Amino acid sequence: MLLLVIKILLTGAFFIEGALNLYWVASGKLPEDAVIPFEDGSPLFEPEPLITVAAGVLEWIAAMIVVLPGTRLKLALGALLLLRSIGEFQYIGFFKRVRGSRYAKLDTWLYSPLCFAQAAGIFWLVQFS
Repeated sequence: MLLLVIKILLTGAFFIEGALNLYWVASGKLPEDAVIPFEDGSPLFEPEPLITVAAGVLEWIAAMIVVLPGTRLKLALGALLLLRSIGEFQYIGFFKRVRGSRYAKLDTWLYSPLCFAQAAGIFWLVQFS
């Protein structure tokens, strides 16, 4: 039963994350400073619409990986999410140095913990299913 709950939570989270990416492309209404790292008032990158759509589709593929049998893709996805939560030590992840922006605060309290929780859930599935 616990495995089913974890699968439902992970799949739902990945589906919502993918939908948010597609919503952002379709409407452009998500605040950039909440979803893109900024430094000195400037975004570090400008995501192209195609890249944002690809990110959304990849989130949905991650949802499928969670429910499909097999462990290799799950392990790869879990490792990727764990690395994302740790970050690149500058702008993203638990160990980032730039912490004053809106994105950095959201990354500390929402994005990185979510990635870590998703990684833990996936590793749990691999271990016990």
